[in-house]
Amino acid sequence: TRSAVATAAVFDSVSHLLGAHGSYMLVQDLFFIDAQAGYSDSIIDAGVSTNYGGTGLFNRSNMEETGRASITPRLTKQLGGFQFDASYTYGRVWYFESDDAPPNPDSIFVGFNEDSEDQRAYASLGTADMENATTLKAFYEWRESTFELSQPFRYERTGLDTSLRLTRTLRLVAEVEVRSALERRPGDDAHPGR
Repeated sequence: TRSAVATAAVFDSVSHLLGAHGSYMLVQDLFFIDAQAGYSDSIIDAGVSTNYGGTGLFNRSNMEETGRASITPRLTKQLGGFQFDASYTYGRVWYFESDDAPPNPDSIFVGFNEDSEDQRAYASLGTADMENATTLKAFYEWRESTFELSQPFRYERTGLDTSLRLTRTLRLVAEVEVRSALERRPGDDAHPGR
């Protein structure tokens, strides 16, 4: 089974938004590949937001074209009354410099748009039927992003989700998790964070 969707929007002569995403099942009800890509505008300097019109925040010289793409292989398998899910996402973000005049270089808001390489891994094992009177799910998530100049971002968490149905329309939900602190890797001091 495969599916694909594409969207496009032009808000005016300055702003636009293009996007596409698709999914392909490689192994029946087991292994899938998801992919998405987009092209849009990003604001360079939020400091000019006091002038909301075409000469301020959304002025062509204050917009930067941005490209995004990612691919996600994912595995899902039902094991009796439980379901196992695992996925890994690799994505990139690119900021394309504007040919128009740059905004005020003295602004504290300028310089936060950096190309990045983004990764996410997720795995969980839990109750397959979420309509059960009680549900339980154990999960692990890992994220990492690296940038052109700023320090890399790394984050991990693991935990348990559980729920108890009290009435037909009311459910008590609880989550316990352990999160990592934001981490820096050896050599990161060569590029001080902002």
